[in-house]
Amino acid sequence: MMSFKNYLKKVIYKNQKIRKLRQFLNFTPYILSNKPHLVVFIIPFGDMLNGGVLSINNFYQSSKKKLNNSIVVLVTPKNAENFINFTKFNNDSFIFNCKLIILLLRFKKIKEVIFHVPEYYLKQFMDNDFKDNRHVFSKKKLIVNVLNQKNDEMYSPQIFKEYKEKYGDIFTITCAHKQYANKKNKDEYNIPCHHLSVYLDESNYPKKTFDQKENIILLSPDHHKNKKEIINILKDKLPFFTFITINKITFEDYKELVSKSKFQITFGEGLDGYFIEPYFCKSIGFSVYNEEFFTSNYQLLKTVYPSYKELKRNIVNDILELNNNKTKYESTWEKGFNVCVKDYNAKNFEKNVADYYSKKYNI
Repeated sequence: MMSFKNYLKKVIYKNQKIRKLRQFLNFTPYILSNKPHLVVFIIPFGDMLNGGVLSINNFYQSSKKKLNNSIVVLVTPKNAENFINFTKFNNDSFIFNCKLIILLLRFKKIKEVIFHVPEYYLKQFMDNDFKDNRHVFSKKKLIVNVLNQKNDEMYSPQIFKEYKEKYGDIFTITCAHKQYANKKNKDEYNIPCHHLSVYLDESNYPKKTFDQKENIILLSPDHHKNKKEIINILKDKLPFFTFITINKITFEDYKELVSKSKFQITFGEGLDGYFIEPYFCKSIGFSVYNEEFFTSNYQLLKTVYPSYKELKRNIVNDILELNNNKTKYESTWEKGFNVCVKDYNAKNFEKNVADYYSKKYNI
């Protein structure tokens, strides 16, 4: 049964007038504030749950804690869905409409503005929201930080060069993956770059032992040309397993499901939450090596296949071997966990956030 709190959120979500009133009331303290710096996270997507949403929200939360002399807000651009809360995972974030930010910039003495913009939305932001309100930004120090969460969705260096010719050296880039957070990319773009990583804290994930787990294999919701064939093979060869595609589930329920499942297969970019998070729940994730995202040390893991052809050929036998040998299962999990937790932990992420705002770029 839906709780009263969730019911109230649903009613507010559907009522535009109530949403606008709540946004204005929650924004009032910022209007009265004398803080000279403004940090704006642009949210061009709706109320959804995926790795990109979680990483942006975590970056926002960390920024809010660290920047005591700044107003830090999540904002929907003018052409995006107007909503006020993320409802798919536990959080206390509040989301404002961009009109309130423009109001703030017009009437408050804000000295510096940092915009954090997802990589795929950069052009829309620069050609619409930024361009249309350029007069409001005059005499303010501006930084547009591009959140490079998927390198294959980044605009070309030429696009950045054109914007720099119009607006000056206002850009920085923060990278989610170590693999493309390198000097080569920095030099191509000729823009300050920083490896931010993402916030993943293994202590926040429920854990079940091998004996407590169920014969469940979770599948990421990503589309891939080999996915259907691989799933059919798995279902045919492993009839004693239940297969669940992750979809329409809260983040907390997802973590519980991962912890009681023995295995999880990602069909996405490879080095994503669907691969990493099982190891944080004492489960085992399978993936295919993608040189765009993985660093070479992940190739040493037996659960990271060099190709989908190899995955298709070996995964059934690998699952049977691990499922029938508790010691083998636990040692395989431990190897994967040690690699993942070294790259993805709260301490590293918090330091990277602090270093970014201090302009101690690590690339």
